[in-house]
Amino acid sequence: MLTHQGKQIIFCGDAAYANATVWQPHHLEWDHWTGTGALAAWEGIQRIANLGMYLLCPSHGPIIREKPQAMLRQLAAKLLKFYHAKGQICVGEPDDYWTPEITNNEAKGLLPHLYQFGKNSYLLISDTGKAMLIDPWSGDLAQPLLKKLGNPKVTAATATRCKAFA
Repeated sequence: MLTHQGKQIIFCGDAAYANATVWQPHHLEWDHWTGTGALAAWEGIQRIANLGMYLLCPSHGPIIREKPQAMLRQLAAKLLKFYHAKGQICVGEPDDYWTPEITNNEAKGLLPHLYQFGKNSYLLISDTGKAMLIDPWSGDLAQPLLKKLGNPKVTAATATRCKAFA
């Protein structure tokens, strides 16, 4: 926040962006299931919107010159709507959860033929006994699970996300 010639200028980082949006919406996905990130963003926007301001300066995009508080209230409404939508795949339908079967200390059976091991690695076994590894960040962790399941032949592997190497 800065006062220049008697007018308050607010620097909001990536909390707000043009047209009552956020710069990178994926940052609202703290846990991919609940609206925790959206609610935290809403709280921040509420605090900023209650400040007297002449200009709103986001880290990215244009300076918000026209009615910045009105734009922030519109963004806050969008964030609350998003928050309420999270956690429900189909409104009015029950959420059914599968209780995982613990297959060993390092793995869980999530569904028939689908296993999780390590942090976020998965093993999918076809009816023919062929296996696919998904995000196998460490082969050492896959080996005990593969052995326990009768050593299915791994014929495919994929990575859905990557880490930047330093």
